[in-house]
Amino acid sequence: MKSCLFVGIDTHKDSHTAAVLDGYFEVVATISFDNDRAGFARFDEKLKKLSKGRELIFGLEDSQGLGSFLASYLTGKGYETLEINPVTTDRGRKHTVSHDKSDERDAVVIAKTLIRERTSLHPVRIDRNSIAIREMVGYRQLLVGESTRIKNRLHMVLFNQYNGVLSCFKDPFRNAPLLSFELS
Repeated sequence: MKSCLFVGIDTHKDSHTAAVLDGYFEVVATISFDNDRAGFARFDEKLKKLSKGRELIFGLEDSQGLGSFLASYLTGKGYETLEINPVTTDRGRKHTVSHDKSDERDAVVIAKTLIRERTSLHPVRIDRNSIAIREMVGYRQLLVGESTRIKNRLHMVLFNQYNGVLSCFKDPFRNAPLLSFELS
């Protein structure tokens, strides 16, 4: 195991935190980097210098969520990238002296889990359909929110301009009130 470095990565929306451990559970480095291609490239360069030719093995806790783009980048570069179950890292955190949650501590717990349970972990699989569905759901939520904001603004305009009309209709967005606005 001495010829490998194990990289546990705690993923977040804007940035990730990685802990690099050797086979003896010693922390070699912790690195924070941006969640974008430029951040991934800088992270990769730092790791290449740090590894000095040793194999790098990655563990990600959220490879289908916030870590999906990083997982895609790492597997695309040919790195062995394994999925770490969040329940396992939570259990590992409970066995540490400090039960506090921090990005660096979580990354170390992920790396230690990677070392201990490497043979039972599954490789990260990039499921493009899940990613596409998640993006569409996010876009739909954005559209629903925007629709609500537009209706609220329209309601305020109607209230300010046609206060008497609103008292006649229970819901000004139904067909009958809208038709009365068209006729006038």
